[in-house]
Amino acid sequence: MIRSNFNGFRYEGGSAGHYESYFQRANHPTRKLAFWIRYTLFAPKGRPRDAVGELWAIYFDGERKRITPVKVVVPYSRCLFSSWELNARIDESTLDSRSLRGGAEILGHSLAWDLEYTSSEEPLFLLPERLYDASFPKAKALVGSPLARFTGSLVVDGERIAIDDWVGSQNHNWGSEAHRRVRVGAGSGLRWVAELVPRALDGSRAPRPGEDAVAEPHRAAPRGPAVLLERAVDRGPREGELRLLPLDLRLACVGSAHPRGNRSRRE
Repeated sequence: MIRSNFNGFRYEGGSAGHYESYFQRANHPTRKLAFWIRYTLFAPKGRPRDAVGELWAIYFDGERKRITPVKVVVPYSRCLFSSWELNARIDESTLDSRSLRGGAEILGHSLAWDLEYTSSEEPLFLLPERLYDASFPKAKALVGSPLARFTGSLVVDGERIAIDDWVGSQNHNWGSEAHRRVRVGAGSGLRWVAELVPRALDGSRAPRPGEDAVAEPHRAAPRGPAVLLERAVDRGPREGELRLLPLDLRLACVGSAHPRGNRSRRE
């Protein structure tokens, strides 16, 4: 049953293709600052020997209008995941039910993290619980630790950032659908993190659950440093049509555009 093992690793090998991610995100309680860190397994369909572990991390600084992204990819042989609990390692970076530690660097940027977190909330299931063990839908998602509180530090391009009671969540998603890579840039503005991806897809507002967006990922690429984000998608009935999946109900706001200020919301 999903409730007794909601953070257990689902990948069992084979050639069917699989992705699985544990991602953590949080906001500063009053300032326009946020982070997003993801530990991922990606096994391409028909090529299980090419499976890799990926570390993604992004620091959002809305005060200085900076976005710092990093990513590292290593062979699956350098990864460990537990099928019974949240206990993951990608190269030297670790994640469990209480802490995450590690780092990555790319193209002259670096981001390291040393964080602990707690949550008194029950897991949030985004689907009826019976569907988590079913073949449909092909993408599953849940929030393992809603309203988690993070403490510790980040080091972003050599600058230490204290994390003191930032509120966010620990999340788990997996399935057999491929990821969609989308480019967005710092010039696009810092608003709801969830809107960054669909805005890059069609240049308009973020679609609501159940709506479709036409994929034009490079049509209106903004100037400034680019950030690579990924989001699992369910392909629609026509070529190029995407249905965005709600991977996290408690989404980070890193700007002040929301009329109620810098806070999380439900879609």
